[in-house]
Amino acid sequence: MSPDPAAERASGTIDRPIGTGDAQPGDRAERAAELGGPVDIFPTRRDRTGLEDPISTNESND
Repeated sequence: MSPDPAAERASGTIDRPIGTGDAQPGDRAERAAELGGPVDIFPTRRDRTGLEDPISTNESND
């Protein structure tokens, strides 16, 4: 039995193809769901009230 050609097809665009086995959009969220939890898609975001210091790295402590 031959492999399903649709499963072997690359994703992306003609100019920027994403090959089979390469990381694709949504892989992180899908993996997090498999592990039973959400994933923070903005791990470096500084505006999460109560989770980070109110002073960002761009502000000075004058």
